[in-house]
Amino acid sequence: MNEYFKSKVRECGKSLYRISHETGIPYTVLNEIYNDKKNINNITSETVYKLCLYFDCDMKSLLNPFPLLKNSRGIYRKVSYQWVATNNGEEMELQILADNEPETIITLKQAIPDAYKEYNSLVAEVAIDDYLKRKKDEEVLNGAIFFDA
Repeated sequence: MNEYFKSKVRECGKSLYRISHETGIPYTVLNEIYNDKKNINNITSETVYKLCLYFDCDMKSLLNPFPLLKNSRGIYRKVSYQWVATNNGEEMELQILADNEPETIITLKQAIPDAYKEYNSLVAEVAIDDYLKRKKDEEVLNGAIFFDA
């Protein structure tokens, strides 16, 4: 946890005490983040902002990755769907409710923040369209009568 933050501290070559003195962020806060007692994603935005300015980086370079789509849900073509984090949040499963049981119809690597809206709706809609087409094709095949030539 907090590996990006730790990496930035190592890169700058300064002690947490020195960083605290130069940023005005309490040493105890920096120490708790560095020693994984606090998740950097759960500290104040002001502290993150100060650290970004200090390390001359953006937030993506400092914060821990997190499952953006986790528990995002919607309804498309009368199909209820939900994104569920798996593999410690590194992957996302698009699940639909089929026959009152959740069914995974697609698994993706974690979405990047810039593509959140596309993943949340567009990818879900395409996956559901494909799922519905496959179900319809299965129904046609199950009801078909084949003749030997």
